Amino acid sequence: MPKPASHALTVLASPDLVVAKDDFRQLETAAAAQCGAISMLERKAAAGAILAGITLHRVKASLPHGAFGPWIAQKLTRLTSWTPGTAKVNASFYMRLSLTFVEKVRVDKSMLLALPHDGESLDLGASKEAKKLASALEKFVGDCSLTELLIKHGIKGVGLKTALEQGDEDETDDSATPAQLAEQTRMEALQWVSGLHKAISDPNRFQHLTSDPKTLRTLHNEIVEIKQRLDERIRSLAKK
Repeated sequence: MPKPASHALTVLASPDLVVAKDDFRQLETAAAAQCGAISMLERKAAAGAILAGITLHRVKASLPHGAFGPWIAQKLTRLTSWTPGTAKVNASFYMRLSLTFVEKVRVDKSMLLALPHDGESLDLGASKEAKKLASALEKFVGDCSLTELLIKHGIKGVGLKTALEQGDEDETDDSATPAQLAEQTRMEALQWVSGLHKAISDPNRFQHLTSDPKTLRTLHNEIVEIKQRLDERIRSLAKK
């Protein structure tokens, strides 16, 4: 981990920022409130990702076969300011997480049809079906952030080799140029490597991997194989 810049340390450790004993309670209350607010935002992001995944599944079902990949590359990219590669990876994450949610909670169609069309709000409405869905969503997310949910359910940070070999489960975008495909592949690889690195570096997340020795051995073998392939690619490029 890179060391913080000396300027930052000088500023944040300044005696002028130290509060008197009488004011410390207000300061610690502010710190706790800010951390709590961030935690709430992370849980909302996780719930929002699941709802987005459900909506993306409906979009895919509503489009002709083969049109969903171009839709992500064009429409979703334009509306979110994501690159095509990021849009493809994030859409895959959200859709896979929503599948896990629907399967584990046994969500039915009536609950999904109760979703409002205003996707910018997490207010699911007051109908009986909407309340059931909101309650199920809250229990499924728990205290997890989006990244933690993706790791917990094996969507991100585990199965790296399979992801790099096969990509997501959506159909290939035949309209993509070689440059676009290269960018998508690069972004997918970086996303998975980043997720894996966080899973291994963070002790709280690493326990999800070490709880099952078989999973850990599989992951180790996959990483070894990926390293071998990368070494081969590097050697190949060096010969050119």
